[in-house]
Amino acid sequence: MRGSGVPDPEVGRLGGSRLGRRGTCRRDKALPLRRPLRAPGAAHGLRRDGGRRWEWGCAEPPQPPRPLGSRLLPSVLPAPQEPVQPLRSPFQPPLSPSDPSDPSAPPSPRPPHCPCAAAPHAGSCSPHLHPLGRGARRGTTIPSVHRATRKRRRAEEEAGPGGAGRGPAGRGGARWGGAGPGGAGRGPVGRGGAEAAELERDRCPERDSARPGSAAGEQCWRAGPAASPQYASPSPQYPSASPQYPSAASRCRQLPVPAHGAQCQLSLPSPSSQCPGPAASAQCRFPVPAPRPNSQCPVPAPSAQCHFPVPNSQSQLPVPSPSSQCPMPLPSPSSQCPPPLLPAVRPPRARCSRSCRPRRCSRFRGAERGSRSTMWLQALFFLVPLLLLLLLLLLLLLLLLSRMLPRVSGSRNPFATDSRRPPAPLVTDKAVRRTVVKTVFSAEKVPPGLDAIVVGSGIGGLAAAALLAKAGWRVLVLEQHGKLGGCCHTFTEKGFEFDTGIHYVGQMQEGSLMRFLVDQLTDGQLEWAPLPAIYDAVVLGDPHGAGRTFHIHSGKREYFQRLKEQFPGEAAAIDEFQQLLKSTRRGVVLLGILKMLPRFLAGLLIRSRLLPHLCSFCQLASRSLKDVVDGLTPNPELRAVLSYIFPTYGVLPSKASFSMHSILVNHFLHGAWYPKGGAGEIAFHTIPVIRKAGGDVFGKAPVQRILLDAQGRACGVSVKKGQDSVDILAPVIISDAGIFNTYERLLPAEARALPEIQAQLRMVSHGEGGFTVFVGLSGSREELGLEPTNYFMFPGNDLDGMMKRYLASSREEAANNIPLLFVTSPSAKDPTWEMRHPGKSTLAIVTFARYEWFEEWKDKQVHKRGDDYEDLKKTFVDAIMQTVSKLYPRIEGRIEYLSGGTPLTNQHYIASPHGELYGTDHGIARLRAEAIATVRADTAVPSLYLTGQDLCLGGFMGALQGAIICASTILKRNLYADVAWLKMRLQATSSKKGD
Repeated sequence: MRGSGVPDPEVGRLGGSRLGRRGTCRRDKALPLRRPLRAPGAAHGLRRDGGRRWEWGCAEPPQPPRPLGSRLLPSVLPAPQEPVQPLRSPFQPPLSPSDPSDPSAPPSPRPPHCPCAAAPHAGSCSPHLHPLGRGARRGTTIPSVHRATRKRRRAEEEAGPGGAGRGPAGRGGARWGGAGPGGAGRGPVGRGGAEAAELERDRCPERDSARPGSAAGEQCWRAGPAASPQYASPSPQYPSASPQYPSAASRCRQLPVPAHGAQCQLSLPSPSSQCPGPAASAQCRFPVPAPRPNSQCPVPAPSAQCHFPVPNSQSQLPVPSPSSQCPMPLPSPSSQCPPPLLPAVRPPRARCSRSCRPRRCSRFRGAERGSRSTMWLQALFFLVPLLLLLLLLLLLLLLLLSRMLPRVSGSRNPFATDSRRPPAPLVTDKAVRRTVVKTVFSAEKVPPGLDAIVVGSGIGGLAAAALLAKAGWRVLVLEQHGKLGGCCHTFTEKGFEFDTGIHYVGQMQEGSLMRFLVDQLTDGQLEWAPLPAIYDAVVLGDPHGAGRTFHIHSGKREYFQRLKEQFPGEAAAIDEFQQLLKSTRRGVVLLGILKMLPRFLAGLLIRSRLLPHLCSFCQLASRSLKDVVDGLTPNPELRAVLSYIFPTYGVLPSKASFSMHSILVNHFLHGAWYPKGGAGEIAFHTIPVIRKAGGDVFGKAPVQRILLDAQGRACGVSVKKGQDSVDILAPVIISDAGIFNTYERLLPAEARALPEIQAQLRMVSHGEGGFTVFVGLSGSREELGLEPTNYFMFPGNDLDGMMKRYLASSREEAANNIPLLFVTSPSAKDPTWEMRHPGKSTLAIVTFARYEWFEEWKDKQVHKRGDDYEDLKKTFVDAIMQTVSKLYPRIEGRIEYLSGGTPLTNQHYIASPHGELYGTDHGIARLRAEAIATVRADTAVPSLYLTGQDLCLGGFMGALQGAIICASTILKRNLYADVAWLKMRLQATSSKKGD
């Protein structure tokens, strides 16, 4: 057998055809397999166990030894103060000062020979040969040796010293010696004895550095110990007959004490031998340290099964049977003994040269292939979800690109050109304004060739119609009320003009995307007046008594800085609140993405459960506002101030989603604005854009039902006109009437029963109703002391508890214990008010009210609901005005008009099913990803679409977002991207002109 012929520690016999020619190894096919613990510096080797064989690869270069437990318990084992001695067998003699195997000893000249090298069968008892390896002495019983190995050994025995022995030394010669008298000697040692060995060492320095022992023990490393009388003779260190160490005649039945000819599985040196002993037993799980002179510490047993230290021979402690599994370590007989050694951590695998790694056998190659298959399978299981995620993101990107690029979509871009023009003077002529916002429906006025019909003239319906009109569509808008605009309309009573829903709007600063969008929808005619820096104020308690007033400032930095000034000891809580708002700021984009993606793709994204990990908005959407704020601070006043704005979306703090709350806070961070000329200017400047494209907008046109064709597609509407009805046909129907009105009132029963529609209805609920007080005052803003700042007034700081008790009480109790008032002065916000209505002022006060408190009068005609209804209204109005008078005491005696609006009022004028202020409930359930993706612009009825605040969010900006999503779905293009591209193009053009 050809090979290197160099024996290696823990190796029976290296070289040969199975191990590769001349010890070469293949670096590129190294595989990390399990390897037994070896002494520091041990080189690679093979092990045979149960007829199998595996490879450990090369060891790392020699390093200064360190305690075995230092890698596991660095805090328990102190750093050594002196060089740590290499691990040695317990049957080795103590190190002498001149011992060459001691790394701390000075180098000594190489001895001419080793005491154990002259013994017969010198290599067969080498302590550095693996006890079960192929280098074990002849006659040793080796279990599970396959037939080919036994035949080869018999052939070697017959060949003799001068025969064709297949040892590592080559053909002929001694197994571990030189070439021999008649051998060819093809191994490195067989090629010329010591000279070839030197060449081999020069060729593979890693092997020489990996040898245990120094240069003085090199001959022993090759030859091994001889049978020595010390093995059988008693000695103080190794007694031959004792309960702890039986004699050699026991033939290792109790403890594997080596004796010449015994069938031990461990070859040990004589106590007087200078040869380095084995690093560890073949089956021992830890290295065995060498005993020191006069040591009282227990000596670990070399038994293959023993995993605990065995006491010293002088100890009186019992010694377990060597056949036992040694369940626990025995106590040390001396208190000065160090703790038992811990299993060492396997050192990292070092890379060696090609000449010092043997080639693996065929069985090992089979195991390697199986192990590689397992690794590939594990990698596949890891990569499949990652690949699916990347594929999903790629699909999202392609979808967005397809809707962003005009050449992909066949529809016309509404924002192809800039439609803004310089604003015209404010129109105050009532006749002119009436022709725009008070046109009455008639069948003769309906434009021919309609492309779409919009039900409802709120900002959601008007904006969707304007976007389609800018894309070249002819759109008809139908409103059931006589005044167009929905919650954006105004009404006049006794010379006082009142708003119905728009109190202030955020994100209208110059240069913002929303301001640019509104300018495009109104041709730049709608102007906005900014509110002062303190746009909101929170009053806790009596405003002129023991209560406190906290101011809310505009500005991303000033908002939080002023809070810290008002709450000096709560800077950490305010900073954390700021970080939460920042983390959810961009999450609102997710609302549009989930609603504009195809259903299957949105469902796949939700089922992947990646959204909470990718977006903080989704993660915080399931947590209530009260839960988050209570976790920030124990200060009840700060909790109230951080939660004060919940009335603007109509949900109690314990039921509101923190993500919804963060949308409103971020919406007003830059300040607040109010339309110049009042909220009616929004509809007044949007309707002409629709009419310019050939469409029209009519009031007093209540839609009774949506018409469906034979295939179930929406094809028109039926409008009530007196006692008759007028059917108007169009290929696209858009509903701004709200999800409950659309599905439960306008659709026929067969369409209402569709599973998709029922699923949407189950995910939404009615919001809270509202009670509004309209106050007309004689006197200017300065005379009455009115402010443009909005006031949120609470009698205490437990906002959620007060609101729960209020809504759970009866209507009589509720009228006398109103816990919330939103007080605003539209006349003080509008800079054109004094020009239009000199000497007059207005107030609007809003609070919550349950629909059930007034439900018994729902079937009666407006203004004719009876005295009980009017008395209940008056009770609420008086209680509200008593609190408002404390805020503005100068209004006493100046009230010329006073009226209250109940949830029934909202139901009549703005068609709210239960008198809701903001449509469907904006609680936690609505902000979940499933609900967001389910309530979409496109419905289960083909050609029927939803728009407005029920599609997206409440308020002016929420309804506007619903219109953009609806128009994007119909036009099959991303209008957000279109308006952003137009804005960027105009900015680039203006920059070039400026240069």
